[in-house]
Amino acid sequence: MALLGGGYSWNMPVIGGYVGNITSTYGSWASYNTSHYRWVLPAAGTYELVASLRVRAWGSTGFTKFRILRASDSSALGGSDFVKMGFEQNNNASQINCQIHQIWIASCSAADSFYLQGQAMVTNTSNHSLQSDGNGRPELFWRRLN
Repeated sequence: MALLGGGYSWNMPVIGGYVGNITSTYGSWASYNTSHYRWVLPAAGTYELVASLRVRAWGSTGFTKFRILRASDSSALGGSDFVKMGFEQNNNASQINCQIHQIWIASCSAADSFYLQGQAMVTNTSNHSLQSDGNGRPELFWRRLN
């Protein structure tokens, strides 16, 4: 593709329709849905992993954060240096949806997969989730850098 220049490739898989809300776990890391919220990388290289996430926080104060987990060895990419702040609602909780955009750079020595993980630090986790419905959904894609 001319847009990316020579030697680059990219992939944006179709998530497969609307998978519904997936609640963020409280105080510990968990993968959202490894069938849908993942990056499947075809070969060794360095990749830009992009997540455009629709976050829901209804009647709950607090925040969520995100990271990615390498499937081949179940390790978090880059430790705490690669944790991304998601969305925070402090005081006066109401019904809020927001779209956030996260980017990670990951390298792998062979084909591998990465999973999106989240952790909520909120007063009511049942109302804090990734949202996917007829109004829109999160999307993930990757771009190979080398």
